[in-house]
Amino acid sequence: MKRFIITTLSILLGLTAGAQDVQWLNITALNYAATGGTDNMNTLKQYILLREDSLSEDSPLYQDLKTFTEEFMQMQVNDATPGNLNQFDENIAAIRQMMKDHPEMADQLKEALKEAESARAEIAGYANPDMKSLSVDPVKILKEMKALAVNKKAYSAWRDLGGERYAVTEAPVYGSVFEGDGRKDIIPDESRYSWGVIDTAGKQIIEQKYDRIFDFWAEYDIIFLSCLDKKGNVCAGAAGYDGRIRIPFDYDGVSSWNLDSHVAAMYKSEKVGMVSFDGKVLQPCVYAWTYPQGEWLVRKEENGPLGVVGPDGSLVIPLKYEDYWSCEGGELKFSRTDGRLDVYNAETYKFLRTEDKPADPVTQ
Repeated sequence: MKRFIITTLSILLGLTAGAQDVQWLNITALNYAATGGTDNMNTLKQYILLREDSLSEDSPLYQDLKTFTEEFMQMQVNDATPGNLNQFDENIAAIRQMMKDHPEMADQLKEALKEAESARAEIAGYANPDMKSLSVDPVKILKEMKALAVNKKAYSAWRDLGGERYAVTEAPVYGSVFEGDGRKDIIPDESRYSWGVIDTAGKQIIEQKYDRIFDFWAEYDIIFLSCLDKKGNVCAGAAGYDGRIRIPFDYDGVSSWNLDSHVAAMYKSEKVGMVSFDGKVLQPCVYAWTYPQGEWLVRKEENGPLGVVGPDGSLVIPLKYEDYWSCEGGELKFSRTDGRLDVYNAETYKFLRTEDKPADPVTQ
């Protein structure tokens, strides 16, 4: 069975490879035509997940889809051509007027005029005034395409999470009818907490009630998520790729994480604590300030004493320092309140020595 990607379909429909011989197909244009859309720059986005062998190039449905795509694109070109030609006409008129006003620049402007007229002719040649309607039924094609989807439905947005998992939403997302034109999709506020996760068979792994999923790592089996609780407050946690809860949704958000150590810094009531990827509280949410750099530099108050929580979530250097000084040559240095520096091994956090701060350079 041949792969069913061809240039024309790819331009408009955006067939995108997925895992296990499945592909996402952008059917926004098809839905737009089937529902009588009028604004091709702000239309409901629609995607379906197909098995690669579900649509062969010699099938009647494929041929209808190909015909629709070609005709739809031509009709869009036809609609846009008058406006494009008017713009060229204005530019050409401006060049000619400039030639009259500045005859000394005529030779230079003649080349610009020639290029503009050539481009106008090229644009005009793209139009096909004889094509005014579709020869195929987009409603019928849309129905048959949805019937081919792995779970018989369309989504308004999707994202590949790896591990044969996709983040999806069925809530409205709006954007351009054309694939890959660089325009950013618009997600209304009411559609924000509407994302979930499915597998390649279309099975729901995680319910569609979360914010857009940005932080995920298949190799670490972790997906950081946020949703709304019953009172409408944002709560954050994490799930595994099988949908199980890994970090309970007892937090206001996630601050940072150390993937290798499987530890996340979560915050609650504007205080940060450390939690393992399996939900074990390693440090309670008591820190007002953290700065991650492999380990976490922490304070309990904004200008309070500084200490270090290691990558494993344990407090490895006590909160007693004025400030962080440097990390170089495998050593961490911290400013003491007496003006000297305490030095620690940067890997083991073992105390090494106390030393004087280097003298300030003399300004000549």
